[in-house]
Amino acid sequence: MRRKVRGKKAARLETRENEPLSRWTTLGVGGDAARFVTIESEDELLEELSRAESAGDSVLVLGGGSNLVVGARVEGTVIRIATRGVRIEMDDTHANVIVAAGESWDALVEEAVAEGLAGIECLSGIPGLVGATPIQNVGAYGQDVSATIAHVRAYDRRARAVVTLSTRRAVSVIARA
Repeated sequence: MRRKVRGKKAARLETRENEPLSRWTTLGVGGDAARFVTIESEDELLEELSRAESAGDSVLVLGGGSNLVVGARVEGTVIRIATRGVRIEMDDTHANVIVAAGESWDALVEEAVAEGLAGIECLSGIPGLVGATPIQNVGAYGQDVSATIAHVRAYDRRARAVVTLSTRRAVSVIARA
């Protein structure tokens, strides 16, 4: 089995007050966030969610900002997901691609195509981050991401635990010959 791993950089928690959300939406509109935190690791996310809950803050999770319109000021905490990392594990017929939520969706499609993987190649040019694609069920030209997702790791805020959600039919992306 061949493995390819790309990028996980050292984590640093970046916190700002009164951050203009117009900088973080593709439409370039939006009021300020009372508290704006950029997280680069799962541990940082869990810490920040715990901190916000303890403080009684509301939380808005921000990905690429492509499906977000923000009006007035956002009280509470905005958490921008900036986790990075792609791991591709392939054999002769299948590939497992493990991707951090903060990776660019379009960059992932480009990388998959460069690796000769099929299943998401028609989903190029769609803005946003990988973490949003299962929720949005990104699709175009007869393909949709639900056909290639086997598992999603998520944080269940009610249970306060990281959970793994599995599809009913786990389908791997198949490597082209």
